[in-house]
Amino acid sequence: MAAGKDGEPIAVVGIGCRFPRVRGPREFWRALCDGVDAVDDIGDERPGLAALLVPDAQSRHRPAHRMGLLEDVSAFDAEFFGISRRQAAHMDPQQRLMVETTWEAFEDAGIVPGTPAVTGVCTAQLAGHYWPSLVRDGVLDMYGSLGGGMRGALSGQLSFLFDLRGPSFEVGSGCSAGLVAVHLACRSLRDGECDTALAGAVHLILGPDENIAYARSGVLSRSGRSAFADASADGFARGEGCAVVVLKRLSTALSDGDRVYATIRGTAVNNDGGAAASMLAPAGVTQEQVLRNAYRDAATAPAEVSFVEAHGVGTPVGDPVEIGALAAVLGAGRPPDRPLLLTSLKGNFGHQEPVSGLAGLAKACLSLHHRVLPPTLHHSTPTPAIEWDGLPCSVAVAATRLSGNGETLVAGVNSFSVTGTNAHAVIASAPRRAHRDQRRPGPHLLPLSARHRDSLTQLLLAYADFVDEARDVPLADICHTAAVRRAHHKHRRAVWAYDHAGMAVALRRASEDLRAPTPPRDVVFVLHHGQSDPHLVAELSRRSRPFREAYETGAARGAGSGVGRSPLSDGLVALWRSWGVEPASVVDDDSGPVPGTTGELVLRLGPFGASVGEVPGPGSSPLESLVDNAGSLYESGCELSWDVVSGAGELVDVPLYPWRRTRYWAPTTGGPAERPHPLLPDHGTEHRSVEWCAPLPADAGRTPLTPGGLVELSIAVAQRLCGGSSPQVRDLRVVHNPRLVAPTELRAMGTTDAPGRWRFSIGIAATGSNGGTPAVASSAVGVAHVLRARPSNLASEREDLWKRCPEHVRPDEFEAWLRHSGVPQGPGVLSLSRGPVDALVDMTTAHPNAHLLRFAVLDVLLATGAMLRGLPGEETTEVFLEHVTMAERLPHRVQGLVSSADDHVDIRVCDDNGTLVTHLAGVRWVNASVDQRSTEA
Repeated sequence: MAAGKDGEPIAVVGIGCRFPRVRGPREFWRALCDGVDAVDDIGDERPGLAALLVPDAQSRHRPAHRMGLLEDVSAFDAEFFGISRRQAAHMDPQQRLMVETTWEAFEDAGIVPGTPAVTGVCTAQLAGHYWPSLVRDGVLDMYGSLGGGMRGALSGQLSFLFDLRGPSFEVGSGCSAGLVAVHLACRSLRDGECDTALAGAVHLILGPDENIAYARSGVLSRSGRSAFADASADGFARGEGCAVVVLKRLSTALSDGDRVYATIRGTAVNNDGGAAASMLAPAGVTQEQVLRNAYRDAATAPAEVSFVEAHGVGTPVGDPVEIGALAAVLGAGRPPDRPLLLTSLKGNFGHQEPVSGLAGLAKACLSLHHRVLPPTLHHSTPTPAIEWDGLPCSVAVAATRLSGNGETLVAGVNSFSVTGTNAHAVIASAPRRAHRDQRRPGPHLLPLSARHRDSLTQLLLAYADFVDEARDVPLADICHTAAVRRAHHKHRRAVWAYDHAGMAVALRRASEDLRAPTPPRDVVFVLHHGQSDPHLVAELSRRSRPFREAYETGAARGAGSGVGRSPLSDGLVALWRSWGVEPASVVDDDSGPVPGTTGELVLRLGPFGASVGEVPGPGSSPLESLVDNAGSLYESGCELSWDVVSGAGELVDVPLYPWRRTRYWAPTTGGPAERPHPLLPDHGTEHRSVEWCAPLPADAGRTPLTPGGLVELSIAVAQRLCGGSSPQVRDLRVVHNPRLVAPTELRAMGTTDAPGRWRFSIGIAATGSNGGTPAVASSAVGVAHVLRARPSNLASEREDLWKRCPEHVRPDEFEAWLRHSGVPQGPGVLSLSRGPVDALVDMTTAHPNAHLLRFAVLDVLLATGAMLRGLPGEETTEVFLEHVTMAERLPHRVQGLVSSADDHVDIRVCDDNGTLVTHLAGVRWVNASVDQRSTEA
């Protein structure tokens, strides 16, 4: 039962969704009404699905090559949620997607996450592909386990990140899981376990296995589209997505002033048991039973239903059974001129499996909210498997205006699964709210904020475009939504205007004039006295009851109270206090210097209104100054009482938070790197090994293919193989051959031989100095491991080594040695000191953190080690390194500690604080012939 203890419906107050080409309910509704078909061919951006693009030798069915896929599933705004880079990389992308979409659902509901006293969470997903990849690669830690390995951790992750302290659990019933999650969330609300509840589901397709299994079973569409109840229906196309709804008891939602998309009157869930011939076949008798249970739970006659958002995946078996059950239960007693309309969004986005029921609920709620039913795609010829004559239902193939006379509309949402679990929800249009006069005088103050400067710029521009387009949305309500119904972050900007055009101009101007965030400071009120403007007093008295009462009290006494000395001063102090600004002190301007204002904000109040700083000159508007300086205090970190400052208003659609998303990808599934190496392609081809192949830039022969460049490239390959974790490379051999005058192609390959361990090789195809046939020179081979070391500090060792290096080498001598050793010009060597077996090199990099410059640092240090060993520069040199670790980012200034032992050299690099950032251990030089190491490509 979805209604409350006294039959109270459950209100859907917020929707968050991420579907192909869609973010948020506004874009979702537009795509549905425009008839967007987001199912498309699998592209190169999904290398993990490359196996689906070739025929399956074990089946007569070709794996489906069309899906409804999301864009950029490797990206996530981890910084926004306070999640470390390592944790983000080990979290299943499904979990990351659900976290962002949940925030967007809260924003759509106008709820600041964590503010409801008790919020429940119920989530759904199928098995993911990310955790098995982490296991295969040996990337094993609790971040990965909680981030995807433990199926039930998704709901707990949301509860933790958003501080939601109600019931939290996960549902696993296959394709019906999303709607089952809604059913259980409604029960939690009904039982009083929570005041607000989230129901969400997520589905990503990161590997080919299920697709191949489905294709071999013949349930996927050969045409790559879902055609609900159509004669051409031959299976379904798969799709990805994420949907979250925010639910409250209807009385709570109305009391909180929430926008209600629709209400859930009742829900029901059951299972086919043994009623079907097999688990792959739906059972009409149990589908009919779940429908009867749902409408009994909703206390609603089935004939009242206007439309049903069907499961409707487009299979020749499933569609007839579902339509037959709907017709049998919802067709009884229906007037002949009012057929049951059937619709399905699978044609738009594919079958999103556990998300499908929630996506259908979101579509049905929006349809009731707008009183329009969008068209169903790919239905032109009704399937002959159904006797349509006399059937009290039809498929809605065109946009249909629902009853517009203000009556309550009723709809159903249907979902079932190969697990046999069926679910149905009965929903109704929201009760009509009394019309309220939206005209409120300006100026209107719009506060916007973000957790990063770049996001604030994007948000300001998004609002500028929005207010330009949404001239029918009251500006006061836009400002109220941003002020009262949004979280406030440290990067802030506030602008004001009287109308939409002025606000758009102010927003665009503000986007070019951002201020650095400042910590909150105490505020001192400084009162200035003078002749009061009766128009200002009248306007402020009308707008603010605290101002009016304080002013009238002071006027009745003939003077102000305390230090206020005038009714206007008393009123302004009361006004600002009601706005949430409690002064540390209140002083008169004529009492001499303002005491104790070091580091404090001074807010001057008087007949001119207000001013943070100097008193404004004549001609300024006192009312505008109050609004403007409220914005200034907000930008300075003050927390205002926005419900008072902004006043009453309606929650309206405004732009969503602009994520500052970064790539995070741990397993070696061909996923993109967060900081790609310029010579290493973004994607690799993966079977039992990973292989990269790419043409080399024209200047590669004189830059990154030196010994230091090959070491760095080896680390880059190792990092990709180890899933972005800090890798360690062991038994590394690099061959430097300056006679390769025209390198043309890079080939790198890694093969796993144990969890967390990869063997790799890097080959450079190049033309020899005599212009002969290109060959592939084996330029680097090694073994990559996931590193579990802690950072160490070398400050004391650096000091000891400095004492052992009394000889200072002249810069011109060292530069000559570097040129003789073939080291390209790169870092700036500040000094070189050496002893009998040690050297200390102090240097800077021109561009810290950048690839193609770090290799030069390594070349300088390798050349220093060779100098200590007394080795001359050679045309061709093989360098062996026992193990190598390298920080992802080198600081601007580094010191190299080079020490020669019996038969090798150790090289350590630290920053100014002594923190170890790079270690080359057991370095040995061996003359080699590259020609002897040439191999076939």
